[in-house]
Amino acid sequence: ISRTSAFAYKGRSVNLQEVASDLGVRYVLEGSVRRSGPRVRVTAQLIDAESGFHLWSDTFDRDMTDVFQIQDEIANAIVDSLKDKLGIKSADKIVNVVAATDNLDAYELFLKAQAMFQARQNLPTSVELFTRATELDPGFARAWAGLASTLAVFDDWIVDDIDHKPLARAAAQRALELDPDLSMPYAVLANIAMGKDSIAVMLHRYDTAIVKDPKNATAWLWRGILHSQTGFP
Repeated sequence: ISRTSAFAYKGRSVNLQEVASDLGVRYVLEGSVRRSGPRVRVTAQLIDAESGFHLWSDTFDRDMTDVFQIQDEIANAIVDSLKDKLGIKSADKIVNVVAATDNLDAYELFLKAQAMFQARQNLPTSVELFTRATELDPGFARAWAGLASTLAVFDDWIVDDIDHKPLARAAAQRALELDPDLSMPYAVLANIAMGKDSIAVMLHRYDTAIVKDPKNATAWLWRGILHSQTGFP
């Protein structure tokens, strides 16, 4: 299940059986991340949602010297531990965490800003954090994409005297210059083009975004809204 769907439960007290039923899954992997200075502790546990039994749990204490290596290591440790439990037969490493930036501070700003965008909360702060991330690492393509997506929806949620769409377009184009395989910039360019480009061009951009990342829920949402607005609910 995509993390966009799973993150809807973040910070909420929910019944795991209800979560599993809502998402259509049998097992739920839950955990927590706690940070103290240069150290991080990650706990994870696998639960059979039907029975409520814990199948596996572990705790990982690591230094925050390379956050992407930590993610890669922990993800594959979990996969290795679950092979017998879930019938994953391959002995090969099947999880790979790609380093989006070498700047840990920029990455942390990106994560905070991204959460605000997804919740459509504190959008001015989200823009500020994304901007700071791109300043710390001008080559951080996903931060540029996040900035573009937040600017694209800004005028729908916040009233001020600034037209944010040209800023969104510039950020999306910069993101694609750095990484043309990103999904979100195409969705942004389609979203801000109403009245400027043809419906066919907009739909093509949404289709491109979805091909690049079939789990980009925002692209699916925006494309659905466009269909509804043009008479194809």
